[in-house]
Amino acid sequence: MREGENPMVEKVSGYRVLSDTELFFVNGLKADGDKFTRLLHDIENEIKSGPPALQAERLRSLALGKTNLQQAYMWLIRAVAAPQGLV
Repeated sequence: MREGENPMVEKVSGYRVLSDTELFFVNGLKADGDKFTRLLHDIENEIKSGPPALQAERLRSLALGKTNLQQAYMWLIRAVAAPQGLV
């Protein structure tokens, strides 16, 4: 089994075995996502250490940015993995 490969992939409807290139892309996206997660955590800590009057608006903006990044990564991985079917 290759690094990052799911041993149950053939047992889940709609999933398929990825090529080495596809697996490389998905693993790269996930690694980048981990970097963004750490960066977002650092930004949140910085916001919380700042003036309380600005925190609510800044935290809301951060939450929206995080949600959009999560969606972007989901769509990028879906573009590479190309699952079959609606879900």
